Amino acid sequence: MTKTKISDASISIGRMTISVGDLFTRSGLEPDGVVPWGTSVPLNVPGVYVVASTPSLGDAAGHVPTYSPDPLAFRALRMLCPNPTIDGRAASDHELASRIGAFWIPETPILYAGLAGTSVQTRVRQYYSTAIGQRSPHAGGWWLKTMAELDDLYVHFAAASDPAGAESNLLRTFAASVPAPAMRTLHDKERIAPFANVEVRKGVHKRHGLKGVKMPQKPFSGATA
Repeated sequence: MTKTKISDASISIGRMTISVGDLFTRSGLEPDGVVPWGTSVPLNVPGVYVVASTPSLGDAAGHVPTYSPDPLAFRALRMLCPNPTIDGRAASDHELASRIGAFWIPETPILYAGLAGTSVQTRVRQYYSTAIGQRSPHAGGWWLKTMAELDDLYVHFAAASDPAGAESNLLRTFAASVPAPAMRTLHDKERIAPFANVEVRKGVHKRHGLKGVKMPQKPFSGATA
């Protein structure tokens, strides 16, 4: 698979979604800082984090206008998960990239929002270290790791006494900010969340049709000492 841009950069939705700063503010949160992707987060308390294509709190467009898949990421996925399917049919790497790219939201810097129940520092470190295709320690948001621009992203973070509630507010606020023209470009036009959030709220996932993209769960032996 060659590195191709799935979304058309010439298509403009006519209005941006929301900046990271506004997303935090409207969700009742105070930003605590930002680090480049791969850098340790200096916040060792419960909270939330947002992965964005800009370090700026005021940038409502970001630096990545289209989805560019990284061929090496899909090869790595296939090493652990050799038989992925889309809608029940065997899928090539290009087909996987095309389906994932069909959830790309134009003209937004916000690509993923997550929570940390005990430590934002620890949870983000787990996010960094979980290989694509693995189930743990942090398999959520793995679509982000298929991006060619992964190393150019940033992690914004904030402390929160109720991380689950704060994450829900972030997701709800983001979804409300997405213009109708942008929604109409998506594969799932109803379940709206940042690009890499496959779960839009507790127990409700985007209708992406992907299967076989996580390592099989190990059976429980039930053995006792």
